[in-house]
Amino acid sequence: ILDTQCRTPKATDETFSVAVNKEHKKNDFFLVPRQAGLRKLKEEEAFVVRHFAGNVCYMSSGFMDKNNDTLHPDMEAALSTSSNGVIAAIFKPVAGGKKKNASFNSVGRRFINDLDALMTDLNATHAHFVRCIKPNLELKPMTFVSTLVLNQLRCSGTFDAVQLINSSYPTRIPYTDIYGRYREHMPDFVQALDPALFTEAIALACDVDEAEFQLGNTKIFFRPGKGAVLEELKDKDLSEVVPVLKKKIEDWLRRKKAKELLKQQLARYFVRKLYLRKRSKATVIAQHVRGRKLRVEAMAELQLLRLQYESMRRAAEDAARAKAKEEAAEKAAKAMAGADESERARLEADAAAAAAKLKEEEAMVQKQRELADKKAKQSIDVAAKLKVAGAGSAP
Repeated sequence: ILDTQCRTPKATDETFSVAVNKEHKKNDFFLVPRQAGLRKLKEEEAFVVRHFAGNVCYMSSGFMDKNNDTLHPDMEAALSTSSNGVIAAIFKPVAGGKKKNASFNSVGRRFINDLDALMTDLNATHAHFVRCIKPNLELKPMTFVSTLVLNQLRCSGTFDAVQLINSSYPTRIPYTDIYGRYREHMPDFVQALDPALFTEAIALACDVDEAEFQLGNTKIFFRPGKGAVLEELKDKDLSEVVPVLKKKIEDWLRRKKAKELLKQQLARYFVRKLYLRKRSKATVIAQHVRGRKLRVEAMAELQLLRLQYESMRRAAEDAARAKAKEEAAEKAAKAMAGADESERARLEADAAAAAAKLKEEEAMVQKQRELADKKAKQSIDVAAKLKVAGAGSAP
């Protein structure tokens, strides 16, 4: 689009910006200024590109002028006659060539061509890159703004790359490099191992932790910096390495046996500890059950004593009530014997009223007694159930 605008007559930076916004308006990585929150900028003035690190606003002013790298023929002729030999050699006319016109020469197109050539060279080699980080925005030496550096590391994916490297196994050594070189010099039980286990035994003997390597079909894979010992072994002199390696394997065997013995002792210790803990809990439970049984039996006996007391109290009340009734009847009989006719009638009426009242009281007492008997029966049933439950839960 920029090259086309540069070749179009009467094109300006504003028409270039409008063309860019119109062409890429629906692209997910492109925004017009208003969509990016830049309401003060118009489509004729700027456009926004959504980069990995964030949105970047590009002002269109000066784009077309900076993209034109064409020199006027008079300027080239003057430079070719310069007293400076380097400048004169750069702008020296080509012998037998056509005369250059003042045609358009695109900076952007030359940049794209140079970039394509660079990528072609890089793809043909195994290049390594250095990640550059801007320490501050003032361009001052020995000044680091932590938030700025951290944001650049996050946006550039450096943290993700380091995490990926740490979780991978970049060092890889074929089994044949270790197995074929040291097998004949090892003890018999090590020689009997297959290449994978042989290499694993050598790695463990060299104090490489099991979590730092993995076994493949033909190679052993190490985490970063963990395979240096075996890398050195495959290149060192046998007379120098074999005695050291044998000693390391003997030490590894002793550690292995000690580790197995320690595992057995620890297993016995934990089994014993678990047994004692369970026995302590069982003792506490048995004591609790015995205590509960005794409490249930005591509650049942107390309930029976309460029922007996209630029965004796009711019997005493009935006897007192019967005695009072007999005394009242005797008094009434004596009063009637010495009274006249009118007095006797009054006494009979009083006696009848007293008898009716007494009958009502007896009916009420009988009702209360029935209720008490019902509650007593329920209490006896509950006490019996508690007693049976307490006996059944005993160990």
